[in-house]
Amino acid sequence: MISIPVNKTKRISLTDGNIRNSHIPVTHLRDLLPPDCFGAANKRNGVGRPVRMHLDGLNKTIETDVGRDAKTGRPRGHFRERGCMRKFFDLHKAKAGDMVEVERMCAP
Repeated sequence: MISIPVNKTKRISLTDGNIRNSHIPVTHLRDLLPPDCFGAANKRNGVGRPVRMHLDGLNKTIETDVGRDAKTGRPRGHFRERGCMRKFFDLHKAKAGDMVEVERMCAP
């Protein structure tokens, strides 16, 4: 079992690729995420336990997991649901080098 303190925060620097592909990288967030949030490569084959994300400025909470690479089985570097990220980036006029703060609000 992984012990994750409540209200742990991480800051992530965005790249042009993150903004272009509408995703927040999860590579450096693994210690914030529950171990069972990683699902199969394809939703039909099973999803992980959803992680709820509140996107400031959009007043919207999305639920998503992290898919796995079909060939290697390793977790992908981004959340599966990315549609709202484009709106979030546009609203905040995000550009490469901007920081996104991710905070874990509750214990697993």
